[in-house]
Formats: sequence, structure tokens, C-alpha cells
Amino acid sequence: MAEKIRINLVHNNNQSIKTLVLLPATATAWPDLLLKNCKNKLKLKQPLRFFVKKINHPHVLELQLDDAWDSISLTTGDSIFVSPSQDYIGKEPVIRFSLDNQNDTIIVDAEVRWLDSKSYVDPVAKQQLEQTATLDGMKFCIGMPDLHAGNQFPIGAVFGVHNQIYPALIGGDIGCGMSLYQLSLKAKQLLGKQEKISNRIHNMEGPWEGDISATLDSYSLPSTQFDSSLGTIGRGNHFAELQVIEKVVDRERFEQLGFNDANAYLVVHSGSRGLGKYILEKHTGQDHNTNFTNGTEAFDSYMDDHRMACEWARCNRKVIANRIFSSLNLNANDQSLSLDIWHNNVEEKQLNDGTTVYLHRKGAAPTDKGLIVIPGSRGTFTYLVEPTSNNVDHQLNGYSVAHGAGRLKPRSKLSSSRQIGKYSDTNDMIQKLTKNQFGGITICEDVELLCEESTDAYKDITNVIEDLEQFGLIRVLAILKPIITYKMRRQDYS
Repeated sequence: MAEKIRINLVHNNNQSIKTLVLLPATATAWPDLLLKNCKNKLKLKQPLRFFVKKINHPHVLELQLDDAWDSISLTTGDSIFVSPSQDYIGKEPVIRFSLDNQNDTIIVDAEVRWLDSKSYVDPVAKQQLEQTATLDGMKFCIGMPDLHAGNQFPIGAVFGVHNQIYPALIGGDIGCGMSLYQLSLKAKQLLGKQEKISNRIHNMEGPWEGDISATLDSYSLPSTQFDSSLGTIGRGNHFAELQVIEKVVDRERFEQLGFNDANAYLVVHSGSRGLGKYILEKHTGQDHNTNFTNGTEAFDSYMDDHRMACEWARCNRKVIANRIFSSLNLNANDQSLSLDIWHNNVEEKQLNDGTTVYLHRKGAAPTDKGLIVIPGSRGTFTYLVEPTSNNVDHQLNGYSVAHGAGRLKPRSKLSSSRQIGKYSDTNDMIQKLTKNQFGGITICEDVELLCEESTDAYKDITNVIEDLEQFGLIRVLAILKPIITYKMRRQDYS
């Protein structure tokens, strides 16, 4: 005779009320036995929600009586918390039982992991990550050291989803990412001449005067209503930044890859501008939980637009760089593109265990595409890093690492009216916020944006990098410092 399973049946709302129940090995009999014990032992006449808490498991699985109980494995010592309607009372994240429609494979064991040790992570961001784990088809949700709260879903995370996509997990800035150029300009030509050189960089907000049609054609991109935005940086945390090497950490590898610490560098951080938001709203409206299953027309339609937006964003970063080169009288053909990566996108990925997921990156840099640049803020260091071989284990980092320092303070708490008290007047505030500790300059002629993007708005980038190193995910090749950061000028600037 098969051995019976001894589980703890607990009243969710009053956990002092509980009883031991012996369940047969055959799961088909479990619902009737559970219902009987709920009524007789727990005095629950209408138990509607069952929360299964397995031994040494980080999550709680929610089921109802008519779910497929024979598809889960219970062992002696497991507990089932029963509730008439209320949510689970406990610290563990709850994952709703679901059945994949394609092959009846149950996707319930979503792994939730945070790769932070020294870095501060807002509890709200962790709560958002746990809540995201309850979405149908979710396999894993991994928060990076730069994890911070978004409007509904956290930023600085990667999500692995089985057989479907959630456009809102990527958000409206589809294809946002970073590029790094090694310039023909020497560092010594930049240092000490920040004011003079910064005055040459302007008119980046208006439409690019180059051949937009030919440029789009070279990327196999169609013309859209957003053509006039091509080559513009955008607001928020986007920027173009001239940097120099502060320290080479791994000299041999640095030089092997063709880098030279005598040269200046350009980092461009931007995305698909209004195009990405248009695509998100086109496919989802206002429903942030909209998902599309692989093989459907809606899935294919979104993915076609998504790929187009990612390529548009890559093209945009290139045009931004060319505008900077033109301002500095640098020949674009003499500037070396070292990397260009997306950190807001979705892609299909086969994992080491043979399963396939759709990786949704929201502010997470890929570790399967080569070199990565991880900036801090306009007043702190940027790190040129190389993923280590350890990152192939998707259980640890989802083929991703932090894309930056991560926001520490919300924009609402950094308005000029809140910050003005630290300074003698507005001019003093602007003067100090446009200079960094390295003698660098920030070009930002929008006072509110200048305040919102101040250095103390972000976490300590050194902690983020040390966390990634502690988890064995990266090795640092070089550390760079910002000399000129371009955010935006007034459009009437000349």
C-alpha cells in the first residue's frame, strides 16, 4: 500500500487553528478530503482559496478546489493554508497555479532572486518583483543590484516567461540601450578644455539635418511619424557623455580588445523615443497585464514592431554619436564602436535545462552579447566590464546584469523647490549641479531635469559593481570618469 502524506491544514486568517490531515497518494481524492477537514476541523464552511507552502520552498502556490491537484507534488510536512476569500497571510510571495495552454505543462515554480548584497533595494521594488512572479507563464524573475520601483513593474530586472510575452514588462522605451565609442580624440585634448569643448555641442534637440531616409534604409527601417526624433537623446536618464579612462583594471585584456587609455570615449544612452511608447499603446492600450502567446497573430504583430523599434533605437544612438562627432570636428569613420547593447527588449532564449523562455529585460544589460558599459551617474564612475563564464547559469542571473546604478530617490522628491534650500539661490544651485567631482561639466538647461538627475538621485555605483563581482558575473576591465555630459539645451540655443 502506498504511504500516506501527512500535511498541516491551517486556517489562513487565524493560524492557531490547524489540524493534521493524512492524504492518500492518489491526488484525485484530495479535494474532497480537504473540503471535509476544512468544515469539520477548521470550521470553514466555504473555503475558496488554498495556499500550498512546501518545505524549504521560497514561494506559496495558490490553488482552488477545481484546479488540477494531481499535477502538484505534496510531501509529508507540507502545509496548506485555507481562506474563504482573504489573501495569504505570510511573507512568502504567492504564485497562482496556471496550466500552459499549449502542452499542459504547469508553469508555477517561478524563481524570484535578488542579486544584491551591498546595494540598497527599495522594499517596494522587491514587492513588485514578487508580484510579477505571479503572472501566468513566469519561470523566473531576477532583480539586479540596481533594482528600483517602476509604475507597476520594477526596473533593473530580467523576467523569463514560458511561451508568451508581456509588452509592459519591457515598457515604452523599447530598444533603450547604450553604445560605447573609442574616439580618435585624445584624453589630453579633452581634459582642461571642458568649457570650450562643451560650448561646441549644441542643437541636439532639433531634427537632425542629415539624410534621414537613407539612414533608415541602411538599417532596413521604414519611415514613421517619428522620423524627426531620429538623432535626439530624449529626457529622463538619457545622455551622451564624453569620458576618459581613470584606471585600467585588467591591462592585458583591455589592450587585447584594442582599447587605449590615451584616448577619450563616448557613451550614448538612448532608446526609441516616442516610437516605443506608440508601439506599446498600439498593442496593449492601457492594460499592463496584456500578454500574447507564441503562435498567435497578436504575438507576431507585436514582435515585428518590437524588432523594428529595437533597430530604430540602435540607429538613433548611431546618429546621436555622429552629431557629437560633427560638433567636435571628428571624422565619423575614425571613431571606433566598441559595443552597442539593448537593455530594454525581449528575446527568445534556450536555457541550459533545454527549456525555452522569452527573456524580458527591463533595465538589464545582456551578458550573452559581449562587453558591457555600466554607468553610474553624471558625477560618478562608469565601468567597462566583461561577463564571466559563470553567467551561463540562468538560475543565477538570467543572462543579465545591472545596466547602471539604479535610481535611489524618486523624481518627485528632487524637484528644484525641494532642493533650493541647500543653495544660496537658483544660480548657485545650477552652477553646483552642473559640475561634478572630477571637474566635469553637465549640459542641462532644464532646471527640473537637472535636479531630478542629480548625482544623489542614484545608488552608489561601486556597490552595484561589487555586488556583480561578488556573484561572479563580471570582471572589470577599466574605470572611466565623465568629463562632459550632454542632457539637453533649450531649443532656441544658438
